[in-house]
Amino acid sequence: MTATERSALTNALTAASAGPNPPPIDRLRAAAEYVIARAKPDQLILFGSASRGEFRADSDFDFFVVRNPAPGTRATNAERWTHPETKDEIDVLFETAELAEKYRWLLGTPEAVIFADGATVHQAPGSTPVSTLRDNGRTVGDMTRPKYKWDPSEAQTMIKEAGTYLRLADTAAAEESWGVACKELQESAERSLKGVIIVTDTEFKGVHDLGNLWTTACDADSELPLKRDNKHLTKISEYSGRAGYSDRFRPDDPEELFQAFRPTAGKLLDHAEKRVNLRLAEREEAPVRPSAAHAAETIGETARTPKTPSRGGGGDR
Repeated sequence: MTATERSALTNALTAASAGPNPPPIDRLRAAAEYVIARAKPDQLILFGSASRGEFRADSDFDFFVVRNPAPGTRATNAERWTHPETKDEIDVLFETAELAEKYRWLLGTPEAVIFADGATVHQAPGSTPVSTLRDNGRTVGDMTRPKYKWDPSEAQTMIKEAGTYLRLADTAAAEESWGVACKELQESAERSLKGVIIVTDTEFKGVHDLGNLWTTACDADSELPLKRDNKHLTKISEYSGRAGYSDRFRPDDPEELFQAFRPTAGKLLDHAEKRVNLRLAEREEAPVRPSAAHAAETIGETARTPKTPSRGGGGDR
Protein backbone atom coordinates (compact mmCIF):
# COMPACT_ATOMS: atom_id res chain seq x y z
CA MET A 1 0.00 0.00 0.00
CA THR A 2 1.45 3.37 -1.03
CA ALA A 3 1.71 6.37 1.28
CA THR A 4 -1.12 8.06 -0.63
CA GLU A 5 -3.36 4.99 -0.35
CA ARG A 6 -2.61 4.68 3.35
CA SER A 7 -3.41 8.34 3.93
CA ALA A 8 -6.74 7.97 2.08
CA LEU A 9 -7.55 4.85 4.10
CA THR A 10 -6.75 6.63 7.36
CA ASN A 11 -9.01 9.53 6.47
CA ALA A 12 -11.86 7.21 5.47
CA LEU A 13 -11.54 5.17 8.68
CA THR A 14 -11.41 8.30 10.83
CA ALA A 15 -14.61 9.64 9.26
CA ALA A 16 -16.33 6.24 9.41
CA SER A 17 -15.59 5.71 13.11
CA ALA A 18 -16.36 9.21 14.38
CA GLY A 19 -18.40 9.20 17.58
CA PRO A 20 -18.19 9.39 21.36
CA ASN A 21 -15.88 6.35 21.61
CA PRO A 22 -13.96 5.83 18.38
CA PRO A 23 -11.47 2.96 18.15
CA PRO A 24 -7.73 3.68 18.23
CA ILE A 25 -7.02 4.70 14.65
CA ASP A 26 -3.69 2.85 14.45
CA ARG A 27 -5.32 -0.46 15.41
CA LEU A 28 -8.30 0.16 13.13
CA ARG A 29 -6.03 0.98 10.19
CA ALA A 30 -3.91 -2.10 10.88
CA ALA A 31 -7.05 -4.27 10.86
CA ALA A 32 -8.31 -2.72 7.63
CA GLU A 33 -4.94 -3.09 5.90
CA TYR A 34 -4.79 -6.73 7.00
CA VAL A 35 -8.25 -7.44 5.54
CA ILE A 36 -7.42 -5.62 2.30
CA ALA A 37 -4.17 -7.54 1.86
CA ARG A 38 -5.73 -10.89 2.70
CA ALA A 39 -9.21 -10.62 1.12
CA LYS A 40 -8.44 -8.29 -1.80
CA PRO A 41 -11.91 -6.72 -1.73
CA ASP A 42 -13.54 -4.71 -4.47
CA GLN A 43 -15.14 -2.75 -1.64
CA LEU A 44 -14.56 -2.76 2.12
CA ILE A 45 -17.22 -1.57 4.55
CA LEU A 46 -16.62 -0.93 8.25
CA PHE A 47 -19.66 -1.69 10.41
CA GLY A 48 -20.53 -2.55 14.01
CA SER A 49 -19.45 -0.69 17.14
CA ALA A 50 -16.36 0.79 15.46
CA SER A 51 -18.45 2.42 12.72
CA ARG A 52 -20.83 3.92 15.28
CA GLY A 53 -18.08 5.39 17.44
CA GLU A 54 -19.16 3.07 20.28
CA PHE A 55 -15.96 1.06 20.56
CA ARG A 56 -15.28 -0.67 23.88
CA ALA A 57 -12.29 -2.41 25.36
CA ASP A 58 -13.77 -5.82 24.47
CA SER A 59 -14.94 -4.85 20.96
CA ASP A 60 -13.62 -6.43 17.82
CA PHE A 61 -13.52 -4.99 14.30
CA ASP A 62 -16.28 -5.85 11.81
CA PHE A 63 -15.74 -5.62 8.06
CA PHE A 64 -17.99 -6.45 5.12
CA VAL A 65 -16.08 -7.51 2.02
CA VAL A 66 -17.74 -7.08 -1.37
CA ARG A 67 -15.96 -9.03 -4.06
CA ASN A 68 -16.54 -11.18 -7.09
CA PRO A 69 -14.54 -14.31 -6.40
CA ALA A 70 -12.34 -16.34 -8.67
CA PRO A 71 -13.97 -19.48 -10.12
CA GLY A 72 -14.21 -22.27 -7.57
CA THR A 73 -13.99 -20.00 -4.52
CA ARG A 74 -16.78 -18.88 -2.19
CA ALA A 75 -17.98 -15.30 -2.05
CA THR A 76 -20.60 -15.55 0.68
CA ASN A 77 -19.24 -16.69 4.01
CA ALA A 78 -18.03 -15.39 7.35
CA GLU A 79 -14.64 -15.76 8.97
CA ARG A 80 -12.99 -14.63 12.18
CA TRP A 81 -9.38 -13.56 11.92
CA THR A 82 -6.79 -12.41 14.44
CA HIS A 83 -4.34 -9.70 13.47
CA PRO A 84 -0.86 -11.24 13.77
CA GLU A 85 0.66 -8.18 15.47
CA THR A 86 -2.07 -6.28 17.34
CA LYS A 87 -3.93 -9.50 18.21
CA ASP A 88 -7.23 -7.72 17.56
CA GLU A 89 -10.13 -10.00 16.59
CA ILE A 90 -11.60 -9.23 13.17
CA ASP A 91 -14.99 -10.51 11.96
CA VAL A 92 -15.15 -10.56 8.16
CA LEU A 93 -18.32 -11.16 6.13
CA PHE A 94 -18.06 -11.77 2.38
CA GLU A 95 -20.63 -11.23 -0.35
CA THR A 96 -20.80 -10.65 -4.07
CA ALA A 97 -21.76 -7.21 -5.35
CA GLU A 98 -24.87 -8.72 -6.93
CA LEU A 99 -26.21 -10.15 -3.66
CA ALA A 100 -25.19 -7.09 -1.65
CA GLU A 101 -27.12 -4.89 -4.08
CA LYS A 102 -30.11 -7.21 -3.92
CA TYR A 103 -30.49 -7.35 -0.15
CA ARG A 104 -29.16 -4.02 1.13
CA TRP A 105 -32.56 -2.28 0.96
CA LEU A 106 -34.56 -5.12 2.52
CA LEU A 107 -35.20 -4.75 6.23
CA GLY A 108 -34.81 -8.02 8.06
CA THR A 109 -31.62 -9.05 6.26
CA PRO A 110 -28.05 -8.91 7.62
CA GLU A 111 -27.15 -6.74 4.65
CA ALA A 112 -29.73 -4.15 5.69
CA VAL A 113 -28.13 -3.89 9.12
CA ILE A 114 -24.64 -3.63 7.67
CA PHE A 115 -25.53 -1.10 4.98
CA ALA A 116 -27.44 1.02 7.48
CA ASP A 117 -24.66 0.82 10.06
CA GLY A 118 -21.53 0.93 8.00
CA ALA A 119 -19.45 3.13 5.76
CA THR A 120 -17.20 2.34 2.81
CA VAL A 121 -13.53 2.76 3.72
CA HIS A 122 -11.86 1.25 0.66
CA GLN A 123 -12.79 0.89 -3.00
CA ALA A 124 -10.63 -0.96 -5.51
CA PRO A 125 -9.85 0.98 -8.71
CA GLY A 126 -12.28 0.20 -11.50
CA SER A 127 -14.88 -1.48 -9.26
CA THR A 128 -18.47 -0.29 -8.89
CA PRO A 129 -19.43 0.55 -5.31
CA VAL A 130 -22.54 -0.70 -3.56
CA SER A 131 -23.43 2.38 -1.54
CA THR A 132 -24.29 2.26 2.14
CA LEU A 133 -26.87 4.63 3.57
CA ARG A 134 -24.10 6.76 5.05
CA ASP A 135 -22.24 6.82 1.74
CA ASN A 136 -25.13 8.49 -0.06
CA GLY A 137 -26.94 10.34 2.71
CA ARG A 138 -30.01 8.12 2.85
CA THR A 139 -31.74 6.82 5.98
CA VAL A 140 -33.27 3.60 7.22
CA GLY A 141 -36.65 5.08 6.26
CA ASP A 142 -35.68 4.62 2.62
CA MET A 143 -35.59 0.85 3.05
CA THR A 144 -38.53 -1.39 2.23
CA ARG A 145 -40.03 -4.48 3.76
CA PRO A 146 -40.72 -7.12 1.15
CA LYS A 147 -44.10 -8.83 1.21
CA TYR A 148 -44.73 -12.51 0.69
CA LYS A 149 -47.72 -14.64 -0.12
CA TRP A 150 -47.07 -18.34 0.31
CA ASP A 151 -49.05 -21.36 -0.72
CA PRO A 152 -51.37 -22.32 2.19
CA SER A 153 -49.83 -25.80 2.33
CA GLU A 154 -46.62 -24.17 3.57
CA ALA A 155 -48.43 -23.50 6.85
CA GLN A 156 -47.79 -27.15 7.73
CA THR A 157 -44.05 -26.58 7.63
CA MET A 158 -44.36 -23.47 9.78
CA ILE A 159 -46.29 -25.28 12.49
CA LYS A 160 -43.88 -28.21 12.56
CA GLU A 161 -40.96 -25.83 12.85
CA ALA A 162 -42.74 -23.87 15.58
CA GLY A 163 -43.08 -27.07 17.59
CA THR A 164 -39.44 -27.91 17.09
CA TYR A 165 -38.24 -24.48 18.16
CA LEU A 166 -40.42 -24.62 21.25
CA ARG A 167 -38.80 -27.87 22.22
CA LEU A 168 -35.37 -26.37 21.61
CA ALA A 169 -36.32 -23.43 23.82
CA ASP A 170 -37.35 -25.74 26.65
CA THR A 171 -34.13 -27.72 26.28
CA ALA A 172 -32.04 -24.55 26.48
CA ALA A 173 -34.04 -23.37 29.49
CA ALA A 174 -33.42 -26.66 31.26
CA GLU A 175 -29.71 -26.00 30.74
CA GLU A 176 -30.19 -22.44 32.04
CA SER A 177 -28.97 -21.04 28.74
CA TRP A 178 -31.55 -18.28 28.85
CA GLY A 179 -30.34 -16.21 25.91
CA VAL A 180 -30.57 -19.24 23.63
CA ALA A 181 -33.94 -20.17 25.14
CA CYS A 182 -35.39 -16.74 24.34
CA LYS A 183 -34.05 -16.86 20.80
CA GLU A 184 -35.65 -20.25 20.15
CA LEU A 185 -38.88 -19.01 21.75
CA GLN A 186 -38.94 -16.09 19.32
CA GLU A 187 -38.43 -18.50 16.42
CA SER A 188 -41.35 -20.63 17.61
CA ALA A 189 -43.75 -17.72 18.05
CA GLU A 190 -42.76 -16.24 14.69
CA ARG A 191 -43.56 -19.49 12.89
CA SER A 192 -46.85 -20.01 14.73
CA LEU A 193 -48.00 -16.55 13.67
CA LYS A 194 -46.82 -17.07 10.10
CA GLY A 195 -48.64 -20.41 9.99
CA VAL A 196 -51.91 -18.67 10.90
CA ILE A 197 -51.26 -15.99 8.29
CA ILE A 198 -50.17 -18.30 5.47
CA VAL A 199 -53.07 -20.74 5.79
CA THR A 200 -55.52 -17.87 5.27
CA ASP A 201 -53.78 -16.99 1.98
CA THR A 202 -52.82 -13.58 3.38
CA GLU A 203 -49.87 -11.49 2.23
CA PHE A 204 -47.41 -10.61 4.98
CA LYS A 205 -44.26 -8.57 5.42
CA GLY A 206 -40.93 -10.34 5.57
CA VAL A 207 -40.09 -9.33 9.12
CA HIS A 208 -39.16 -11.04 12.37
CA ASP A 209 -41.00 -8.51 14.53
CA LEU A 210 -43.69 -10.38 16.45
CA GLY A 211 -45.78 -7.26 16.98
CA ASN A 212 -46.09 -6.72 13.23
CA LEU A 213 -46.87 -10.39 12.62
CA TRP A 214 -49.36 -10.44 15.49
CA THR A 215 -51.31 -7.58 13.92
CA THR A 216 -51.38 -9.35 10.56
CA ALA A 217 -52.42 -12.63 12.20
CA CYS A 218 -55.29 -10.93 14.05
CA ASP A 219 -56.50 -9.40 10.79
CA ALA A 220 -56.33 -12.82 9.12
CA ASP A 221 -57.83 -14.76 12.05
CA SER A 222 -60.43 -12.97 14.12
CA GLU A 223 -60.48 -15.88 16.58
CA LEU A 224 -56.90 -15.48 17.76
CA PRO A 225 -57.64 -15.91 21.48
CA LEU A 226 -54.58 -14.39 23.11
CA LYS A 227 -54.31 -10.91 24.52
CA ARG A 228 -51.59 -8.90 22.84
CA ASP A 229 -48.64 -8.31 25.16
CA ASN A 230 -46.72 -5.44 23.62
CA LYS A 231 -44.02 -5.34 26.28
CA HIS A 232 -42.94 -8.95 25.88
CA LEU A 233 -43.56 -9.06 22.13
CA THR A 234 -41.10 -6.22 21.65
CA LYS A 235 -38.46 -7.74 23.91
CA ILE A 236 -38.72 -11.26 22.55
CA SER A 237 -38.57 -9.90 18.98
CA GLU A 238 -35.11 -8.57 19.74
CA TYR A 239 -33.90 -12.15 19.87
CA SER A 240 -34.41 -12.66 16.14
CA GLY A 241 -31.39 -13.71 14.10
CA ARG A 242 -30.52 -10.12 13.28
CA ALA A 243 -29.73 -9.40 16.96
CA GLY A 244 -26.38 -11.13 16.42
CA TYR A 245 -25.29 -8.27 14.16
CA SER A 246 -25.69 -5.48 16.70
CA ASP A 247 -23.41 -4.66 19.63
CA ARG A 248 -26.32 -2.59 20.97
CA PHE A 249 -28.29 -5.70 21.85
CA ARG A 250 -28.16 -6.02 25.63
CA PRO A 251 -31.07 -8.06 27.07
CA ASP A 252 -31.90 -7.16 30.66
CA ASP A 253 -33.04 -10.49 32.08
CA PRO A 254 -33.50 -13.31 29.55
CA GLU A 255 -34.61 -15.76 32.26
CA GLU A 256 -37.46 -13.51 33.38
CA LEU A 257 -38.46 -12.86 29.77
CA PHE A 258 -38.50 -16.58 28.96
CA GLN A 259 -40.68 -17.39 31.97
CA ALA A 260 -43.07 -14.56 31.09
CA PHE A 261 -43.44 -15.39 27.39
CA ARG A 262 -43.25 -19.19 27.41
CA PRO A 263 -46.99 -19.71 28.22
CA THR A 264 -47.96 -17.34 25.41
CA ALA A 265 -45.77 -19.19 22.92
CA GLY A 266 -47.31 -22.52 23.91
CA LYS A 267 -50.89 -21.27 23.64
CA LEU A 268 -50.09 -19.59 20.36
CA LEU A 269 -48.78 -22.85 18.92
CA ASP A 270 -51.86 -24.75 20.15
CA HIS A 271 -54.17 -22.28 18.45
CA ALA A 272 -52.10 -22.06 15.27
CA GLU A 273 -51.99 -25.85 14.94
CA LYS A 274 -55.78 -26.12 15.30
CA ARG A 275 -56.42 -23.33 12.83
CA VAL A 276 -54.02 -24.76 10.26
CA ASN A 277 -55.51 -28.24 10.58
CA LEU A 278 -59.02 -26.85 10.21
CA ARG A 279 -58.21 -24.65 7.23
CA LEU A 280 -56.26 -27.35 5.43
CA ALA A 281 -59.04 -29.86 6.09
CA GLU A 282 -61.40 -27.44 4.43
CA ARG A 283 -59.01 -27.33 1.50
CA GLU A 284 -58.77 -31.13 1.58
CA GLU A 285 -55.11 -30.98 2.50
CA ALA A 286 -53.35 -33.41 4.85
CA PRO A 287 -53.48 -32.09 8.43
CA VAL A 288 -50.45 -31.41 10.55
CA ARG A 289 -49.65 -34.21 13.00
CA PRO A 290 -50.30 -33.23 16.61
CA SER A 291 -47.14 -31.77 18.05
CA ALA A 292 -46.84 -34.02 21.11
CA ALA A 293 -45.56 -31.65 23.77
CA HIS A 294 -45.15 -29.11 20.99
CA ALA A 295 -42.23 -30.93 19.38
CA ALA A 296 -41.50 -32.00 15.86
CA GLU A 297 -40.18 -35.53 15.60
CA THR A 298 -36.85 -34.78 13.96
CA ILE A 299 -35.07 -31.67 15.12
CA GLY A 300 -32.41 -31.79 12.47
CA GLU A 301 -34.91 -31.67 9.61
CA THR A 302 -36.53 -28.41 10.61
CA ALA A 303 -34.20 -26.36 12.74
CA ARG A 304 -30.65 -26.00 13.76
CA THR A 305 -29.28 -27.39 17.02
CA PRO A 306 -29.24 -24.75 19.76
CA LYS A 307 -25.94 -23.00 20.00
CA THR A 308 -24.52 -20.11 21.90
CA PRO A 309 -25.39 -16.89 20.08
CA SER A 310 -22.66 -14.60 18.80
CA ARG A 311 -21.30 -11.93 21.10
CA GLY A 312 -24.10 -9.50 20.32
CA GLY A 313 -26.84 -12.05 19.93
CA GLY A 314 -28.46 -12.38 23.30
CA GLY A 315 -26.17 -14.71 25.20
CA ASP A 316 -26.43 -14.93 28.96
CA ARG A 317 -25.09 -11.86 30.64
